[in-house]
Amino acid sequence: MVKNRLIKKVRDVADALAAKAKANGDLAAAAKSMGLTVTTSSDFARQGAVEGLGSAVYVAEAFPQPDGTVVGPVSTPEGTLVLKVLAHVPADMAKLADERAALRDQLKSQKARERNTLFEAGLRDALKKQGKLKYHQDVINRLVAQYQAG
Repeated sequence: MVKNRLIKKVRDVADALAAKAKANGDLAAAAKSMGLTVTTSSDFARQGAVEGLGSAVYVAEAFPQPDGTVVGPVSTPEGTLVLKVLAHVPADMAKLADERAALRDQLKSQKARERNTLFEAGLRDALKKQGKLKYHQDVINRLVAQYQAG
């Protein structure tokens, strides 16, 4: 119960910070007025990591936003964030020739994984319809419950 109240309180403070920052456009001033600290990260890419936070996946919704946009609150395993897009760094086209093969291979493997996932889903559906594959949801739920309890 205490943990749930703490999570709610953190979310309420983050919502208030986001609203205040969006209203005046200054996240640092809004955080300071609420007694919170602001940390500025170094530049990072979509596939990179944010210093002190982890994977950039947590802040993916900020990438398409224009400079100066306040985003959040965003929940992460480490806490709740409110962030501001400071700048977008354009790609260095001089490095494209060097990285072309790696990018191509990355895209090929991503597409192959997507095709494999679609194939597996289609096969699973077909086997279910034929009666050759059965799911016992009660057993799955029991195993999940045992795993979560341990």
